[in-house]
Amino acid sequence: MNIKRKLPSNFRSQDIDYFREQLEINLPPIGVRVTNNYWLLFTSGILFSLFKIEKQSLLYDSRLSDNGGKILLVKRFIKAILKNKIQFLRKHAEFITITNEWSQNYFHWFTEALPKLVVATEKGFKPIVLLPAIYNSAFQFRSLELMNIEYRIFAGEVLIGKRIIIPNRLAPYSAHYNPPVMKRMVELLKLSLAGDANKGNKIYVSRRQAAKRRIKNEETVIEVLKAFGFYILETEDLSLDEQISIMHHADIFVSAHGAGLTNMIFCKEGTKIFELCLKNKILDKCYFNLANAMDLHYYYQFCESADSTDDYHTSDLVVDIQELKLNLFKLTNAHD
Repeated sequence: MNIKRKLPSNFRSQDIDYFREQLEINLPPIGVRVTNNYWLLFTSGILFSLFKIEKQSLLYDSRLSDNGGKILLVKRFIKAILKNKIQFLRKHAEFITITNEWSQNYFHWFTEALPKLVVATEKGFKPIVLLPAIYNSAFQFRSLELMNIEYRIFAGEVLIGKRIIIPNRLAPYSAHYNPPVMKRMVELLKLSLAGDANKGNKIYVSRRQAAKRRIKNEETVIEVLKAFGFYILETEDLSLDEQISIMHHADIFVSAHGAGLTNMIFCKEGTKIFELCLKNKILDKCYFNLANAMDLHYYYQFCESADSTDDYHTSDLVVDIQELKLNLFKLTNAHD
């Protein structure tokens, strides 16, 4: 599948280098395979079967070699044996692995793990999801419940079993998406929601409770947002059902680069997404790509780093307030 993406709604020609490489990508065909051989499943989501690594369980094909190769897995396996952290799966059922080394995170769970599950169910499987014990967040359990999917938690560092369903990765690497699969996943999640939370049509999600990538001058930012009629949220205080419902009612959704922006997937088609992000060419455009996949209108504002590191993983942001006001005026008056 060839994916072509639209430039941001407030795109400036001088910013083309930040988006150029994201404008087109070829996605692999979707697919599911079943192996009846014995396998080892590590807590990182890496699957080992028939003396080889199942590439579909990696973040991308060369990921393992980038991190030490098979020797690293052998060491982990030996350590697990010595620590008595091996668990055997004896029950015969339709088990599936959907996790990878990053999918414990909110963003990667909804954009990489759950979409694999959707593909398997669309192929007619009714699988039980295998989850390492480190997957203990309410959003993980609730999302599986909303999709009417069973799960089994294993406590060891390595799980050994026979027969497992292996879905293909839906993109060559992280931060790229299969639009039809993503939309189908959201449809399934919305079917069984509890309640109908509604905080209005203009939503700002704060990262003040996050450990990194916060907004240094957020108090001033919030004053401006409130003047434009925005409701201020902290998603850490909300259930998954509430987050889905609130975002479904939003027409404009603003936040800094971070996992909270993942909630754009629950917005209606045509919703305006405004990302505050570091002016750094290395920073991946995962939310620009995600907005395109969900047919949303993407806006952006580059911000300066609050420290000298300019590290897109950790640096807090300083938002230019005058530029923010101009962008909010465009957002609230534009007819995309």
